[in-house]
Amino acid sequence: MNYEKALDELFSAIEYSEQNTHEIFEIIETVSVDVDNELSSKLMDAMNLIQSHDIYTQKIQRVINFICTENNIDSSKYNIASSAKHIHGDDNSETMSADDIEALLKQMA
Repeated sequence: MNYEKALDELFSAIEYSEQNTHEIFEIIETVSVDVDNELSSKLMDAMNLIQSHDIYTQKIQRVINFICTENNIDSSKYNIASSAKHIHGDDNSETMSADDIEALLKQMA
């Protein structure tokens, strides 16, 4: 698999993921404020999953930026913010190494 094909697949996953997240928020917003404790707890669980999902989306964006930068690929077609490579104030404990990125690409092949 070449880098551009991998980037296209990663970007497609981000778009699909973002669409699902928006749909989840719309569903949650339609729920009445007067919900019982069990439903409220389930809604909070859903929100936590969405937040976790967002973290993985940001990691994918970092991978896309890294691949584009390292291989002189125009990243503008992926509409990914350049800040996705590194977020100011981030301690880099979550930053993927080149080996981690290579392993991720091999999994996709």
